[in-house]
Amino acid sequence: MALAETCEIAIEDVPTVKLFFSLSTQWTHDTMSGRRIGIDYSRIPAVAGMLKIDDLPERFLDIRAMEAAALGVFAASR
Repeated sequence: MALAETCEIAIEDVPTVKLFFSLSTQWTHDTMSGRRIGIDYSRIPAVAGMLKIDDLPERFLDIRAMEAAALGVFAASR
């Protein structure tokens, strides 16, 4: 999927954005509808470790906010 727009990311948010995009294959799906229902949180520590992100507790709420926004976009595109 190509992005229609670009945006600026504050330098302190770059690790969070990298983590979020690196979790792109870790979404869980509803088995009946196939729709995405959220990120598999059990996978976040392993992915964060591979990216050498140490302050995961501080970034978790940001990941959840990004997840909620993405779910809204996914729902609108169905």
